[in-house]
Amino acid sequence: MTIITKPPPLTEDQIEIVEILKETLAQALQGKIDSIAIIACMEGGFASVMGGRNAGGLNLGCDDLKAKILNAVVGAGEKKVQHAAAAKIIKPRH
Repeated sequence: MTIITKPPPLTEDQIEIVEILKETLAQALQGKIDSIAIIACMEGGFASVMGGRNAGGLNLGCDDLKAKILNAVVGAGEKKVQHAAAAKIIKPRH
């Protein structure tokens, strides 16, 4: 006999992740995204994946993300401020 259980409710952070993914998917489906890199952190470690060929944009985005991670670690309580800042899109100069 198999008992099907309901998955546990999502945490506040997990809900935020789902919202970010939904918005990103919506923009990608509208053709507004030409490259993407994703880092997913889980209990067992992390995974990363990328798609597209905009190497300059991906590199600048990774540098920006590293700065946000450092600020979150150093500033410990500034998590929500960092998420708000993450909403802006920085376009590389050509």
